[in-house]
Amino acid sequence: MAEIIGPPSRVMRWCCTVFKTGAITRYVDSLYKNKPKIIVFQGIRHSESISRSKYDRESDSPKITKQRVVSPIIKWTDFDVWLYIFTRKLDFNGAYKLGFSRVGCWCCPNNGFWSEFLSKVFHPEQYYPWRDQLIKNAIDIGKKDPEEYVDSGAWKAKQGGEGIEYAKNNVVSFEPCALEENSFNYELNKPIDDNLYELFKPFGKINFDLGNQRLHEVVVMDKNNNIIIKLQGKKGDVHLKVSILTPRLAGSKNFKDAKRKIECQITKFQMCLNCSACMSVCRFDAIKIKYTQNRLVYKIDENKCVNCFECINHYTSGCYLKKVLATRDGMEGIKDENKI
Repeated sequence: MAEIIGPPSRVMRWCCTVFKTGAITRYVDSLYKNKPKIIVFQGIRHSESISRSKYDRESDSPKITKQRVVSPIIKWTDFDVWLYIFTRKLDFNGAYKLGFSRVGCWCCPNNGFWSEFLSKVFHPEQYYPWRDQLIKNAIDIGKKDPEEYVDSGAWKAKQGGEGIEYAKNNVVSFEPCALEENSFNYELNKPIDDNLYELFKPFGKINFDLGNQRLHEVVVMDKNNNIIIKLQGKKGDVHLKVSILTPRLAGSKNFKDAKRKIECQITKFQMCLNCSACMSVCRFDAIKIKYTQNRLVYKIDENKCVNCFECINHYTSGCYLKKVLATRDGMEGIKDENKI
């Protein structure tokens, strides 16, 4: 199980990246710290789903950069699998004997009406508390007929962060500075701490000495020691001023793209729950995230980071949690010029 902190996920279908990818990344990293690549064998098959029908037999993992994935039975049908199991007298999960076509965590096997029916018959002590939780969630997000919403299967549609208070961290209000061009004042939902400065390391080297100390100013410098970004904000406060001193930061197409990348990192600062998605996609093992002494610590090793921005660009929103927790209000906020 991945080490996740913060509010409960409630009825969130985000298990693959949060509960699998992050945990696997940490495990692989602990076993093979000095290995640039490892081979992983998976039992996935084309016939399992439309998305898996497009998978290659061998490829680099899109989620864990240290993995080279090989799928030996990718072309096998269900008949092939069962024939192999029976002819070799292999043990298998007893739920298949009851009629289940899929076995796994509670949510995924119950993704179909037939599986739900079987769960009512064979696992009522688990099914009905689960249904009660779904109904409670439906009430919380304002569904008019909660029981119909659940029993019809409408709850299975991805709802983002609808009804989850924590999803409000998805949106950050800001306004342009009236006195300085290319400067913006942000009102954060989380007080400034060291993690914020770590998240600016992909842009360049953090310097705490060159900025105006009275204004609590921290600067970001490029490889030529030019100041490219100024961050102004007191630790423990929620007011942050960001000034972009060059229209084209390393890896950015233009000023607008640079501002987008910066805002992605600000959002990540507010939302990070240690899902480890950005750590998993870093090809240079530069990102480390852990939860220690009741506090999340986000670290980027400056000696390993090459400013490739893959930890930002890999997800369209810059942060995996922002993607899965996107709400209708949040999406409207993206369209608003004064919200991100």
